[in-house]
Amino acid sequence: MSGLQDALARVDRKAFLIGFLLFIAALGFRIWGIGWGLPNENRHYSYHPDETVILGYSQQVEPAKFDFTPGFYNYGTLYLTTLRVASDLASAYGGSPDLDADGQISETESALAIGKMHMAGRIVSCLAGAGIVWLVWAMMRRRVVTFAAILGAAAVAVAPGMVVHSRFQTVDVLAVFFLVCSLFWTLRLIPDESESDPPLMKWVILAGVFAGLSAGVKYTGILGLFPLAGVLVMSCPKESRLKLLAAGIGAGIAAFLITTPGILLESEVFWKDFKYEMTHTQEGHGTVFAATSPGFIYHLANLTYGFGTLLTLMGLVGLVWAGIKKQPWAIAVGLFAVVYYFLIGRADIKFLRYTLPLMPVLAMGFAWMVSEAHKKENQYWKVVGFLGILGLGGMVSGGLGRSVIMSSWMANDDPRDEAADWLATNGEGKSVGLVSDAWFYTPPLYPQTGATRPFSQQHIDNMRAAYSPTVTQHLPLDVTKRKAWDSLLATDDQPDFIVYSSFESDDLKRIKQHGGPDSPHAGAVQDYLDFGAALVEHYEPSPVQVFGSDGPMIHDMMYIRPRILIWQKKQDSSTTSTGSSTASPQSEEQATTP
Repeated sequence: MSGLQDALARVDRKAFLIGFLLFIAALGFRIWGIGWGLPNENRHYSYHPDETVILGYSQQVEPAKFDFTPGFYNYGTLYLTTLRVASDLASAYGGSPDLDADGQISETESALAIGKMHMAGRIVSCLAGAGIVWLVWAMMRRRVVTFAAILGAAAVAVAPGMVVHSRFQTVDVLAVFFLVCSLFWTLRLIPDESESDPPLMKWVILAGVFAGLSAGVKYTGILGLFPLAGVLVMSCPKESRLKLLAAGIGAGIAAFLITTPGILLESEVFWKDFKYEMTHTQEGHGTVFAATSPGFIYHLANLTYGFGTLLTLMGLVGLVWAGIKKQPWAIAVGLFAVVYYFLIGRADIKFLRYTLPLMPVLAMGFAWMVSEAHKKENQYWKVVGFLGILGLGGMVSGGLGRSVIMSSWMANDDPRDEAADWLATNGEGKSVGLVSDAWFYTPPLYPQTGATRPFSQQHIDNMRAAYSPTVTQHLPLDVTKRKAWDSLLATDDQPDFIVYSSFESDDLKRIKQHGGPDSPHAGAVQDYLDFGAALVEHYEPSPVQVFGSDGPMIHDMMYIRPRILIWQKKQDSSTTSTGSSTASPQSEEQATTP
């Protein structure tokens, strides 16, 4: 008890209060819009394509039976375990589903119950995202002036990429939280005049443990051991470096093995999934990132969108500046940033969420730059602080301004819901055609629209059961030979409306513009062009409705606001022909490549 009292006595109450207020503000911001896209009476699946899959695998973990082998290892098991515990609590205290007349749980009630489980996982992500903000403040408060440390933490608090992904039931934000915890304990190893006899071994072990926990959520978290090694080399006595490093690495490995025991208990399955995850990043993700710039360039665009152009530039300059000044903390976190950026830059999969671990590092560099400028006597340096505030507000891109806009999108009607409502109102007694298999990007014209893949007879039955309007997709007798953008939908089937999303069209437009004739996706592009020609011939020359036209173009930010386009058949398409050879549907925005 006395030890606890001593620890509490050493707490800087002012620093704790500032950190706590930053945490609460960041948490409150993230809670706004957290209910986006959850299953409801009209759609039984989340609008996030990964949430259903991750939740399903989490239910294979049974903590009460000490069974931590989900049979799925594209990620570590720690998030699945955390989600299982959180979802069990949500199920236990969220109320039991209502039963129908036969004493069974209806499909709708089951979907609502699953929505509560998704919400539990999202709350975990919200808490982790707000925790990162507190940690950035804690790491920088002793290294920069208070004002700058607050701005650094605020940069993470309002970063659009961090805010949006903190509302998803996915692995990314929790992995970053544990990684930043590891950085926090790593930086404690740097000598501080206020501590005469620091417990180096304790801090090394904590740094290693949190790196291992991060890897237990997402394997790249183990890179947290790089800054630990760097700090030990720079700051610790030579005679104890190897011992401390071995302890840190050992603690990291132990934490990973404890949280992902499948590496030992299901070795064959683990290595198969692990190999898939590693090779998948090098092989691409279908058409999603085809004909885009190399990852080293592409992720700069991700950072400017997800963190902010001014904040990214100032963060980079601040890190370099601090490194030149031989600040050990900057060299350590900079080492992590370089290694991590090299890893994701080489990959052919370039989701914005891959840049999330870099944002706290950039926030630290940003705080340093603002602080050093603040110390300068020349008044012109005050411009740096002013630019920092503008960057936080969202000048150029990113920052609070963009986060508020995206949060309002998540808190209000989704374009898919708006499109479904419009079609329900205007499509009574009519038909709607889909250009590809229904999935998360499809307006919920029937409750099972977003059902997970693979495509099956059940998907066909669900689609055919839809009415007012009816829903169709061109399916040959052998449905395994179906294809997206089959022009027969427009020329032969001719539903009253055709609907599709930016997820289905943007990549093909980009590949047409930049992919060249030798693209492995040339066939899919040609199907898209042929469909466009048929659409122009048989349907009105521009969409009758476009929903979400102001949404993001970046794939994993587009989840929250895809563009939905609805085309209406001409009154007499059999005799009305433009003779046009237009290569793609008109009146669509051109997809850009970062």
